[in-house]
Amino acid sequence: MFENGALGIVFGLLSLWRTDWADPLAPGQATPGLAYSIGQTFENGQEISQEFRLSYFTPRTIGPVQVMWDASLTSRGGVFVGGGGRMEQDFQVGPVPAYVGLSALVGLWNPSNDVDLGFPIEFRTDLEIGVELSDTARISLVSDHRSHARLSKLFGGDNFRNRGMESIALRYTQRF
Repeated sequence: MFENGALGIVFGLLSLWRTDWADPLAPGQATPGLAYSIGQTFENGQEISQEFRLSYFTPRTIGPVQVMWDASLTSRGGVFVGGGGRMEQDFQVGPVPAYVGLSALVGLWNPSNDVDLGFPIEFRTDLEIGVELSDTARISLVSDHRSHARLSKLFGGDNFRNRGMESIALRYTQRF
């Protein structure tokens, strides 16, 4: 599991590397899709709750990054809603088409009875690895980290501790 924002840095560096510098924010097209994830959340290595997540990968790209929207609900009532971008790279494992993906999101976290992360604005970074079942269906394992990156300190909040939580989930993606 990833317990810090290192994936966000990797995402940023990879997007810079994949950028066409002649027109870095060039709009483009990608295959849209809807992803359903179910998994477990953790804080400090301890299981906290189960989570259902719905992600929409839009047909729009900005430079090398596909725009996405995301929402999740935990079994303890925690809700995350946000948006951001994703990138993926296809590869082969023998005869099996596979892929690895990274995403970076910013959104709002309402903990309800779940983990109070110390600030309502949270950053969520994902690492996903999966296989293609068909031209339109994929299955993957996704791990993420979310935290406020010490925003509470910037905005004068009382909670300077950057509590974070992680999740690991099974994801089914239907592309269209």
